[in-house]
Amino acid sequence: MPGRSLFRLQGHVAGTDVLFKPGSTVCLNYLSLLSSLAILLDIPDLRLFSRSFTLFLLAFLSLDRLVRLPSFRRMLTIPFLISLLLVSPISAAPKRKSGVSTKQQTPQQQAAQVPDGISTATDGSTILDTTVTVNGLPLRFKISGPASAFTNESGVTGATAQAGDQGDLGLNVLLHGDGGQSFFDFPNQAVQDGLMGVAILAPSEQLLWGQATGAPAGLSRPDGLDHAQALRDLVKDVLPQVAAFNASNVFFTGVSGGSLTLSGFFVPAFMNEFAGTGVLLMCGGLTPQVDVVGADKFIGNTKIHFQSTQQELALLQPAIPKAVTAYEQLAVNAGLDANAIGQLQTVDNTPNGGHFNGLSANTVLKTVVGNEKLRFGRGQKRDAMGPVISDSGTRLRGGMAMLMPGE
Repeated sequence: MPGRSLFRLQGHVAGTDVLFKPGSTVCLNYLSLLSSLAILLDIPDLRLFSRSFTLFLLAFLSLDRLVRLPSFRRMLTIPFLISLLLVSPISAAPKRKSGVSTKQQTPQQQAAQVPDGISTATDGSTILDTTVTVNGLPLRFKISGPASAFTNESGVTGATAQAGDQGDLGLNVLLHGDGGQSFFDFPNQAVQDGLMGVAILAPSEQLLWGQATGAPAGLSRPDGLDHAQALRDLVKDVLPQVAAFNASNVFFTGVSGGSLTLSGFFVPAFMNEFAGTGVLLMCGGLTPQVDVVGADKFIGNTKIHFQSTQQELALLQPAIPKAVTAYEQLAVNAGLDANAIGQLQTVDNTPNGGHFNGLSANTVLKTVVGNEKLRFGRGQKRDAMGPVISDSGTRLRGGMAMLMPGE
């Protein structure tokens, strides 16, 4: 258009060339630069603003052109611009898990958004939820007990203990299953059977005990020993700075992937330091994956119970009996007879349920002697799993009773 200080933007809006004044060009260039920076720096809110405002400016500057259009083309163009303004900001917005995320968060990152701090347990006692670094690994843990049992350094109101003090209560330390649900459910909170509850979150991107990065890979736990070492150091070195407890009365409970790390790595490498207590392995078990250290110190005085169900995961059905046999053999090698082994090592898979479903406190205990070859029904596939733990408070309470002396 000769004589007019306008330039023609390459492209069309609803079939019509859009004309802009030179000042508008500078504004659009700045907005384009702003949008590019937002993308490079991954700032969703800034990207959303720049894109939305650019579209608004495009639509606004097109309006004076619209008045020159024939009425039928104007009718087509106006709805198009309005829909463009309404739809584009929505599509540019970062979406949560239900949609495609601009930056997918790992389960570990999602867990970090769950507040920690001090809260009240189901029995009215105190829960401390905090994070420490052990051997370079971030370990978030919860510990539940009477306020007076906590140390002054813990920050718990009513704390009276000093770091390193011995208390009357023991510990029940829980390692959750893959995904970490039972850490947040904290089914072993409160004081149960004379034990304060402890739950520890796996130092893993996917919240997998024994695997720091990547998706679950069957029964493989490449970081099992590192995680087992961190668990040992947390209980031995860190928890005494937080609460007073009986260090000779520390039990361990594993759920699914937590059971794999306990049976495959922690028990063979470190259970000699926690002898005379017990280990509850729920819906998971591995033969020792590392050398067994000091078996003679714990195998003859430590209770080990394997708990499963009839419809256990298919990949665990052969693994659990192998673990049962391996630990029985450790006892045989230590010179224990069948009766002694039967008092210490028990197994059950009678509940008619799937992976960690159908368990109850009224579980039937069987000695491992003569019951090494468990009979399962048709197993679940791993992708058929629901939540790792449900109605877990009753189940873990009943499970710990299996390990207590005289029961």
